[in-house]
Amino acid sequence: MTSGEHKKHADLKRPAIGNFGRNEWAIVGAPCVYIKGLADKVIQALSATYKCAYADTSHNDEVILPPGRLAGGAFLEYTDQVNHQQFNYARPQQFVQLKRQFAEADIVLVNGNHQQAKAQVVIIYENKRA
Repeated sequence: MTSGEHKKHADLKRPAIGNFGRNEWAIVGAPCVYIKGLADKVIQALSATYKCAYADTSHNDEVILPPGRLAGGAFLEYTDQVNHQQFNYARPQQFVQLKRQFAEADIVLVNGNHQQAKAQVVIIYENKRA
């Protein structure tokens, strides 16, 4: 046997990881309020068994300045709320940093009107058919 024929390890296929995680679905085809409502129902139904996450983009047209201390020049702001914690970043998260945030999630639902995911759930909403 020559050294060209021997393989120490089998060829393993790398897992397909999307923008947020392995199991991510963008919900598209409806107004954001319906997408958020559907995501809420799916998360409520699955969260007893799976770690669910949700990704969206804030599109409040009235917001023109970063929140809190970010407006004053901070690069990071952390708030320990009573029932949740919140991180605000001044700069967009790099691909690796974003993946790290969603690493524990079994399922990531995404508002497909604003973010991309490797799979899609399409809602046929009459007003958005075009």
